[in-house]
Amino acid sequence: MKASVTVLGLMLLCVVASAEIPQMISYQGKVTDAAGNPVADDTYTMRFRIYDQFAGGALQWDSGDQSVEVAGGVFSVLLGESPQPTLGLDFSTDYWLQVTFAGVDQTPCQRLTSAGYAYMASGLVAGTEVIGSVTSGTSAAVKGTNTSTVGSTYGVYGVSSSTAGSTCGVYGVSSSTAGRGVYGWAAATSGYTSGVYGVSHSENGRGVQGLAVLSSGTNYGGYFESYSPEGCGVYGSATATSGSTYGGYFQSDSPAGRAVYGVCTATSGDARAGYFKSFSPSGCGVYGWATATEGTTSGGRFETSSPDGHAVWGLSWATSGGASGIYGESHSPVGRGVYGRATSVSGGASGVYGESSSTDGRGVTGWASATSGSTYGGRFSTASPEGLGVLGWATASSGSGSGVLGASASPSGRGVHGWATATFGTTYGVYGENLSSAGRGVYGWAAATSGSTYGIFGESSSTAGRGVYGYATAASGTTYGVYGRNASTGGRGVYGWVSATSGTTYGVVGESSSTDGRGVYGWASANSGTTNGVYGRSASTAGRGVRGYAVATSGVTFGVHGQSESPSGYGVYYAGGLAGSGTKSCVVKTSKGPTLMYCQESPENWFEDFGKGRLVRGRCRIELDPLFLETVTVDKAHPMHVFVQLGGDCRGVFVEEGVIGFEVIELQGGTSSVPFTYRVVAKRKGFEAKRLDVCEAARTDGYLYPEVREKEREEIGVRREASGERREK
Repeated sequence: MKASVTVLGLMLLCVVASAEIPQMISYQGKVTDAAGNPVADDTYTMRFRIYDQFAGGALQWDSGDQSVEVAGGVFSVLLGESPQPTLGLDFSTDYWLQVTFAGVDQTPCQRLTSAGYAYMASGLVAGTEVIGSVTSGTSAAVKGTNTSTVGSTYGVYGVSSSTAGSTCGVYGVSSSTAGRGVYGWAAATSGYTSGVYGVSHSENGRGVQGLAVLSSGTNYGGYFESYSPEGCGVYGSATATSGSTYGGYFQSDSPAGRAVYGVCTATSGDARAGYFKSFSPSGCGVYGWATATEGTTSGGRFETSSPDGHAVWGLSWATSGGASGIYGESHSPVGRGVYGRATSVSGGASGVYGESSSTDGRGVTGWASATSGSTYGGRFSTASPEGLGVLGWATASSGSGSGVLGASASPSGRGVHGWATATFGTTYGVYGENLSSAGRGVYGWAAATSGSTYGIFGESSSTAGRGVYGYATAASGTTYGVYGRNASTGGRGVYGWVSATSGTTYGVVGESSSTDGRGVYGWASANSGTTNGVYGRSASTAGRGVRGYAVATSGVTFGVHGQSESPSGYGVYYAGGLAGSGTKSCVVKTSKGPTLMYCQESPENWFEDFGKGRLVRGRCRIELDPLFLETVTVDKAHPMHVFVQLGGDCRGVFVEEGVIGFEVIELQGGTSSVPFTYRVVAKRKGFEAKRLDVCEAARTDGYLYPEVREKEREEIGVRREASGERREK
């Protein structure tokens, strides 16, 4: 298409020292045809390129094909606007613009005039150096003062606009043993003031970085104080919404040093020795790293002497993603990812208190990265008879919230290991509680796909203790007292072991008060191997491997509910005897609805088969199915029994029974030819002597003996009362 492009306006909006002005060129032009008339209104393909010479120069920038609207022959574009490449030109030399319209290069190239370099007024040119020097007194080499009492103003504001590399908004160095690399003082005694405020837009940058170069002594990469009850000794904010960003990143290579040391002198109020916040879904409010590979190192160590204080208070504001209120990591075999100590011996003090508002977040996440040894994602203990080794509370009323989530990658590690050292009282190694209708009081996941791993392993040495006790308080919904899951072909979703060899003990006790709940729900996700959704074992002569008890007195409840989605699977499969004081029935679909069909009962153990035949000249020989004969005993002491139903008129028949079959013969030498059906029964092989045996196990059956049921209900009431008192405390 033959066209001509005329420049109407050209303005360069470029910046080097100021992040508020975009690096773009506003370009306007007019397009006419060969006769000088404006082209028709439409959207045309145009391309803009910048060269460093009028002709034959090197290409410096290319917009690529752009769809541009033309009205009345006039168009307007912003060069460098997203999704175009950024200009990235320093304009220290001359440049020429080449315009291509509808595939045709327009000539000549147009020179970018000096009016485009007005960006100098926005700040200092890159490379400008400001140097100050003082040798004594309290004067400053470089000092910034701000007297404004409103707005987001700063005495000194440092910005690193580079989006990559280890850049620093402000970098301070001091070689004095009593000096400060950076010293910030907020003189206001109230309000959210900042002694030092640092921002970095780089995914790997630091808003503020402090480095103590001495490798010994009690030195500080950064030392910060606040005397205001509402102030912050340190406030770090990582504004990037992605990447491994840090509100604050601190490091100390000294064995006795502190990566972060925060002191809050206020003894009351909502004061924080350190307050950290991250808005990134994968960021960290606080990230502590102990680089020493030996010794009792701490990624972060925090203490509080206040009865109602928190040694660490982590809050993740992100409402989605794998955000962590506190994330601690240590590579030392005896180190701690996070170590919190509350020195107060009374009050609601917390060694570590974590909270997350995200439906998929964690109040506290512990990760033991070592792949061998008795490692702990988190290890918690209490010496108080009424204390809790771990109290996990998921405040979200919906979503897959976790009061406590523990993970370990070690074949012999523990996702969560809870140990109640008290040898008496109603103690809990781990106590989990959740108010969400779809949540978990305790959720254990063993990620290893082999080995004898445990999603949750609970142990109690007390005769009245619980290895694992799960209680789902929601009165409706698909809740779980304990939910266990394991992906290993030889693993256990839940494994409970009671070491006591006497008493009415339980490997696992599951209880749910919901009409649609499960006392115990086990899920084996592996699609091969002999997996167990729930595996229970008891070594007691009066124990139960698995016991299900539905305490609700109304509704369609299940003591044990088994279900299989496989056409060749079994909802319930038992090895050994099956006994029950209720009825045995199957359910079929009828016009009336799901209808029960009941089993016939017998005082002896019989198998039966059915068939049909026909008399030929008054006789018929029937050979029994060989496979049926493999399941029964037929001999002189245990003969088969045959019942014949004639299908026509004859003189009557009698049966001569054998070992592998029988013969039907017409009476009085008759020669009739009529059809008949038969039913044959024989004793089950191996159970020939069974007859009206006494079931000792049923002596504690509440259906047969109501007084036993009343006693069990009283025991359940006592347990519930104890659980209620525990939760109130």
